Amino acid sequence: MGIVMQVMQTITINCGPSQPPLEIIPATTYRIVAPDSLACARLVREALRIPEVELVPRNGGLLSNLSVSENIMLPAVYHGRLGKTDAEERVYGELEMCGVARDRAEALCTRSVSELNNFERRLTVFVRCLLMCPPVLVMERTFERLTTEEMRRVGQFADLYRERVPEGSVIMLEIAGAADAGIPCDHQVHVQ
Repeated sequence: MGIVMQVMQTITINCGPSQPPLEIIPATTYRIVAPDSLACARLVREALRIPEVELVPRNGGLLSNLSVSENIMLPAVYHGRLGKTDAEERVYGELEMCGVARDRAEALCTRSVSELNNFERRLTVFVRCLLMCPPVLVMERTFERLTTEEMRRVGQFADLYRERVPEGSVIMLEIAGAADAGIPCDHQVHVQ
């Protein structure tokens, strides 16, 4: 069983009552800046209503009773995107693409979620998203609580995603005044 790629048409995200809906077109990067954490959380909920979206949350999104590798593979196997054997093989390839050597990837994959730091959680969820090959990747509060080096590595996620899904769109949902690692974007929208 191979990867099932979804093809995205233009989709719409409602950014709030005082703003027109945002048209998300293929192969485009967006930065949506919310005034506060409540507005950002509302935008996450709005984005997740769209079936083509996969989310890299700022925190959470992982099941504590599963290992890292089980967390990564679960959605792709459950939704029939990959068979279990294919998913197991892909996990290490995706981690390697993200700069994690095989021996470190094997050690990471056996760990429990409770042992992960902020960067490792984001990396785990990002690799899980790569296995799903979503037409739209949403990254919530992308650089929050990361070191400068971790911000640099997370800053590469959009490019790594595009290597797997060339026509995919990236949406970075940020809070005004938050750290910004300078990821280039095609469109920036400030939400009221």
